[in-house]
Amino acid sequence: MENKQCYMCGRFSRYYTKGVKSFEQTKCGLCLESKSSVNIHESCQNFVLKARTDSRRGKLIKYYLSDLLTQLTEIRKLIEAENKGHDNKDM
Repeated sequence: MENKQCYMCGRFSRYYTKGVKSFEQTKCGLCLESKSSVNIHESCQNFVLKARTDSRRGKLIKYYLSDLLTQLTEIRKLIEAENKGHDNKDM
């Protein structure tokens, strides 16, 4: 038996709820074909296999974003230290 459950379908859009630190997946979503809410384990005759995404690209983006944010934090610390030095000279 083939696994043609909704969560694997390209025409399925999962619902999410807002958690404390991130969005949490729900057990249901929208079937874009029938325009109705469905459970992730349902199936239908209009199943289309979801296209796979390249997870390496997502990891690289996170790595470069993290590096950029670290650099910005260090620049901010330098600017704050410089401004603090100028404020002490005024006294």
